[in-house]
Amino acid sequence: KSSPSLAAAFSLREYSQMKRRVPIERPSSSQDIMVFEEIDRLGGNGARRQKQAEEYFKRKTIEDRVMFQEQRAEEEKKRGRRREFEAKRNRQKQEAEAKQCAEEERLNREKEYREEQERQATEHERLLKEQERRMWVARQPRTCGTCFGDGLCRNCEGKGEIYAVFLSKNVSTEAARNFGRKSQGCERCGGCAQNIVGEVKQGSGQCPDCNGRGKVWPAAAFEQKSARPKFRSSSSFFVANNQGDASPKAMASPKLFPRS
Repeated sequence: KSSPSLAAAFSLREYSQMKRRVPIERPSSSQDIMVFEEIDRLGGNGARRQKQAEEYFKRKTIEDRVMFQEQRAEEEKKRGRRREFEAKRNRQKQEAEAKQCAEEERLNREKEYREEQERQATEHERLLKEQERRMWVARQPRTCGTCFGDGLCRNCEGKGEIYAVFLSKNVSTEAARNFGRKSQGCERCGGCAQNIVGEVKQGSGQCPDCNGRGKVWPAAAFEQKSARPKFRSSSSFFVANNQGDASPKAMASPKLFPRS
């Protein structure tokens, strides 16, 4: 007896195609696989092949034209996409440059603002120090205008006494003993003018306006001090830079000196 498997063994390709394991081969048309040459179009291989060659070359010309147009369209699309990409990149580059310029301008403005603030603060501090310097100088002792700094009494030249001439209406030995040129205490520097009778009480010989120190305190030294500026500074800075000036702490209180 015959079996189906035995029958299929003699026709495996048909069996596989029936089971869809092998794709079915379809014969292609002879026109598609035919290749024509220029001699076929000229009629060198017969009229029938010439007609087929003319149709082939006509169809090929149309296909080439369509393919060329499609290629041109594709290239135009590529160029368009490239232009859009370049435009987008240039736009992004311009935006980045504009953003960078804006950031640099902002940083420059902030830097200029900080420099201006520092300059104003420095100028303000300089003005405060200059004001404090002027106030300090205005409160320092000044050279006495009476003795011009030597501390001596101008009335007695520092001797403490002066001479006075007493005249008598009668000329006699007693008158000569009691009258004439007599030493008197200088009243200007604290002495006493005893006239003819009495002991000589000499003065100190010092200038009464500055007590012999050669300097007097100005009226500003007796005024109430204003609020101290916000910066710290000591009078020793000005003393070190101004030789000949004396600090108020180094001298006696201004209350002990007359006002100028």
